Amino acid sequence: MRGHGSTSFLNSATPRSGQQAAIGVDAIALMDALQLNRAVLAGYDWGGRAACVVAALWPERCTGLVSVNSYLIQDIAKAGLPLSPAIESGIWYQYYFQTERGRAGLTANRREIARILWTRNSPNWHFDEATLDQHASAFDNPDYVEVVIHSYRHRLGLAAGYPMYEELEQRLAAQPTITVPTITLDGDADGVVPATDGKSTTAKFSVLDVDISKCFDRINHDVLLKKLNTYPTLRRQIRAWLKAGFMDGKSLFPTDEGTPQGGVISPLLANIALHGLEELIMGLAPKFDMKRPDNTQMSVRDKLKSISLIRYADDFVVVHQNLEVIKLCKTEIEKWLSDIGLELKPSKTRLAHTLNKLKDEGEHPSFYLASKD
Repeated sequence: MRGHGSTSFLNSATPRSGQQAAIGVDAIALMDALQLNRAVLAGYDWGGRAACVVAALWPERCTGLVSVNSYLIQDIAKAGLPLSPAIESGIWYQYYFQTERGRAGLTANRREIARILWTRNSPNWHFDEATLDQHASAFDNPDYVEVVIHSYRHRLGLAAGYPMYEELEQRLAAQPTITVPTITLDGDADGVVPATDGKSTTAKFSVLDVDISKCFDRINHDVLLKKLNTYPTLRRQIRAWLKAGFMDGKSLFPTDEGTPQGGVISPLLANIALHGLEELIMGLAPKFDMKRPDNTQMSVRDKLKSISLIRYADDFVVVHQNLEVIKLCKTEIEKWLSDIGLELKPSKTRLAHTLNKLKDEGEHPSFYLASKD
C-alpha cells in the first residue's frame, strides 16, 4: 500500500495521493509487475477498497472478489450526509484529519492512534505490544502522513483529486456495479460498524438471467437432424421418433416441430440442437473490447480465456465480467437461436443480483447470461 512499509515513490514530484482511484491503479500496477493477468482479490479497509475499484473498473483482471464490509467504493457526492451518531463517533479520526491539528497529531502520534483504533474497532482482539510494534512500523514511511491525510480529506470532499486520476474518479462517482463473482464479509465483533446481512449493497453485485422460450416445443427438426452427423439408419429412426406425435387421452397430436418435453431422449436432442453455441461464443472473442491498463487491446488468447459457457440441454450460463461483452453475446445468441426456431423468452429475461431480482436491465451491468426452461 502506498505510503506504508517499504513502499516509495519513484519520482519526488509524484503527488502523494490517497484517493481511491490511486490505490486501484496501484493494485493493477502490482499485478502487472508480478505478471498476473487475472487474480482473485481480497481485502479489508483500504485494501478492500482497492480490490473493489479494480473489480469495478477492470473486471477482466479480477477472477473474483472477497470484500470485508461489502461495497467499498466511496460515494463522495454524498459524503456530507450524516451517519448514525454511534458510527460517527467511531470514525472521529476522519474528521480530526481534516484539520492541520489532525495532521500534526498523526505525524506525532501515529502509533498511539493505531492503538486506539485497533482497540475500539476490534474490542475482542487482545493484541500485545509486539504485534502493535510490528504493524506500526509500516507507519514510519516518510510519505505516510501525506497519503493518509489526502485520502481522508478527499473522501469527504474537502480535498481535490489529482488530474491523472480524474477520468477514473468520474467513473467511480457513478458507483459502478461490481460484476465479478463476489463474497462479502462483515465483522461480527466490529466495534464501530455493526454486522449486517449485506442486503443494503446487494444491488451493487448483479447477474443477468434469461430463458429460452419453449425450447423443447420449437426445436427445428431439419436443423437438428443435420447436426446429428450419423449413419442413415439411425437418422431415419430419430426422424420417425420426432414425427411420431404424442397422445393426450384418445387424441393424437402431430409433432411438426420440437421434441416432447419429458421424453426419454429429449435432453439429448436438445443438447444436439444447441450444439455449436460454444463455438459461437468463442468465435466472438476477437470482437470483445477489453483493454489493458495501458489502453491497448488484450490478446485474443486472453479474451478467449475470459469467457466461459456451461450448458446442459436448454440450460446454459455464459460467464464474463464485462457488461458490453454480455450484451454482445446475448444479441448473437438470439440470432443463432432464431435459425433453429428458438428465441429467448422476454418475460423471463431479467437482471438479478445474487439475492434479489432487479427491475431494469439498463440500470445494472451483469456478469453472466443464464438460460433455463
